[in-house]
Amino acid sequence: MKTLKFKNEAEEAEYWFRNRRKVEAALRKAKATPAPAEIAAAELATRPVSIRLAVRDIERAKELAAARGIGYQTLIRMLIHESLGG
Repeated sequence: MKTLKFKNEAEEAEYWFRNRRKVEAALRKAKATPAPAEIAAAELATRPVSIRLAVRDIERAKELAAARGIGYQTLIRMLIHESLGG
């Protein structure tokens, strides 16, 4: 962004007054645009769900997860995320 330089306070006040609509529009647009942190938080938000899985699949997930040193629910979540193209 370009740094503004003014000769005096009166010149600066005149500039901001003349450009107030443009500045207000830019501020509204910036306020309406989610910040990267807000976007990341929304993408990472979770919601509990219940699904029925075959006992055999759960046991296999537990074996694979144990080999990786993670929980089986974490492994299942990772597999779903990967398969959905995330």
